[in-house]
Amino acid sequence: MLQKEYRFKHILEKRNKEKVYSRYRKIETEAKICDLAFNDQKLITAHDMDLAIYHLDQQNHLQKELIENLHTYLIYAVCFSKCGQWFLTAGYEKIIKLWQKEDNQWKCIQVLNGHKDSVIVLQMTSDEKQLFSRSRDKTIKIWQKQDEIWKCTQSIQATSGIVDSLCISPQENIFSFGCKNNLLIWYNSYQNKWKKYQAIVSAHTQLIESVCFIQNGLQIASGANDIKLWKKSIENQQYRLTQIITPLGNVSLMEYNDYNSLLIVVANKKFVQIWKVDDNANIINQQTIQVEKSDIFQEEDQFYEAICVSQNGQYLALTDNYNDYVDLWKLN
Repeated sequence: MLQKEYRFKHILEKRNKEKVYSRYRKIETEAKICDLAFNDQKLITAHDMDLAIYHLDQQNHLQKELIENLHTYLIYAVCFSKCGQWFLTAGYEKIIKLWQKEDNQWKCIQVLNGHKDSVIVLQMTSDEKQLFSRSRDKTIKIWQKQDEIWKCTQSIQATSGIVDSLCISPQENIFSFGCKNNLLIWYNSYQNKWKKYQAIVSAHTQLIESVCFIQNGLQIASGANDIKLWKKSIENQQYRLTQIITPLGNVSLMEYNDYNSLLIVVANKKFVQIWKVDDNANIINQQTIQVEKSDIFQEEDQFYEAICVSQNGQYLALTDNYNDYVDLWKLN
């Protein structure tokens, strides 16, 4: 056993020889974190029914704004506007709330109804005119901003089970999601109506838990027991498999940052693997981060629950399922 542990540590040390990110600081939170988001240089954390906004100034001083009791039950997802003057929250209550800052106070100005179960993911297009919500009710709902009011314009039902992932392309004309082991791709057609573009049946042998667009949307990465890269063919405009990557276990989370061409992957729930995507779309492993052991809980029960990268790629935020803090890493 000791020999195996030594060998594993030696592999990690070799992989981390030229680190992309170095551990920067821990940010203590009020409770266990359910979701993370970045807004410019501000880190937003959702925990229980509250939201906290953290800002690091140039002197490395941490400023914090706590917004309490936004919901009656747990918040699972948060989506912030670029200006930072409004945001959306959702969770166990099945509803989505729109919050706006008025007279230095955050006020709920709209409640979006329509889902029949918990809302677990919120994603917004970069022009902030369309919102995608993913729920445990096996639907993705698309909301359109019309005269400052959000209205549900389309509901997509997952025919083969719960939707397990969702990602919008940077060009905002395509989104993709996993449903069981199938990869679904939809495109934005006439008058912002979304239509199915392609269904890759049995894209993986196991459940697709994560999907993301890479290289400014030129390729789709899907994560299950392995990572597969799909690129649109010039001949028939269909996405086809171009590369298979073997991570350190099943992929539960993925996030791609266009700024520094890095694909961040959570593998086996205990490792964060950082892959560099070069100009020829080759993916090279750059660094592996292992979940930090808790002094209280068993190591096998501890896993990474949320990851987030700042827009400029400077910060990587990690949190696990046991500790009440954000582990913040900084780009070297």
